[in-house]
Amino acid sequence: MKGGNNKIKVSFLPVAGQENPYQYITMQQLNETDTISVREGIKDKFFGIIRTAVFQKPDIVHFDWIEYFYFRRWVWLTYLSIPIFFLQIWFIKRIFRIKIIFTLHNISPHDTRNKKLHGHVHKQFIQYVNIIRVFYHASVNNVVNNFQIAEKKIIVAPHPHYIDYYPNTISRLDARKFLNISENKKVFLFFGNLRKYKGIDELLYLFNKQNDNNVVLVIAGKLYDTTYLKIRDYQNNSNIIIHNRYIKTEEVQYYFNACDVVILPFKKIESSGTVILAMSFSKPVITSSEFAVTEILKKQKELLYLDQMSEAIKKVSNISTNVLFNIGKANREEVIKIQNTVFLNTLQSLIIK
Repeated sequence: MKGGNNKIKVSFLPVAGQENPYQYITMQQLNETDTISVREGIKDKFFGIIRTAVFQKPDIVHFDWIEYFYFRRWVWLTYLSIPIFFLQIWFIKRIFRIKIIFTLHNISPHDTRNKKLHGHVHKQFIQYVNIIRVFYHASVNNVVNNFQIAEKKIIVAPHPHYIDYYPNTISRLDARKFLNISENKKVFLFFGNLRKYKGIDELLYLFNKQNDNNVVLVIAGKLYDTTYLKIRDYQNNSNIIIHNRYIKTEEVQYYFNACDVVILPFKKIESSGTVILAMSFSKPVITSSEFAVTEILKKQKELLYLDQMSEAIKKVSNISTNVLFNIGKANREEVIKIQNTVFLNTLQSLIIK
């Protein structure tokens, strides 16, 4: 299948778009090599898989998420889309002889209302997959136990960092002026879409009841489920700033450079692009110690909590700005080490086999 230049052709599905730069950065890094040619697959939630196989003729199709291809707003359409999805997978695997790599971002779906459905589809899909990629070593046993597969089918290849992707030229002072926050405040930032599994309700509750006027919570991201959070309940608290909207690429630096620490009160998650983003902006991160994503936060274990997020907030409130700055600096040094060597070698070995 390889073209005249003998490069391995890889198509990425589904097409993530600008709202999720993770996929773009991964593709860009792989395209910088001499052996692989990577491109987006064809954007089509019903027949994008087979169209990608026919028109792009890749050696490998890499999937980041599969819900896009089968999960619909209406139940009847979901159950119609599932066999269409698997028929396409069967065709590209058996007829086109295309290898499949699946990056498993999270073992359990965020959509807990349809957990059994997603679990069933994922288990069936994984039977067709050549390689499953996870971001952390701590995820390997979870994948083996959840999907009853051999460990040799799994590779650990880290989530890419965001250094140099987002502009990062604004000073702390200018960033705070942009957000109308005074220089002497300690700023906690939650960044990302506001979804139930991220624990934002508990975070808001804790900050809403505290009386420390030297501490500010900034929440930046779009709320998609208005039954989950009532933002107006916090509008009278001057120490809580909520920007309920999509944050543009050029604005991201203002939020991260204005804050002292990023806080991510996830209730259940395996990986997080926001953790990597915070580290890319040299920020310390408060989050639960229970999840695999904390594997990369090895230089700041004192900011991880097991049960009591309130204790972690209190602890950080009493840590000096300089100490937090140094923790963030160490985080950036850690994330710089991330390379896609394992992922690259796996792509190459699949074709050699």
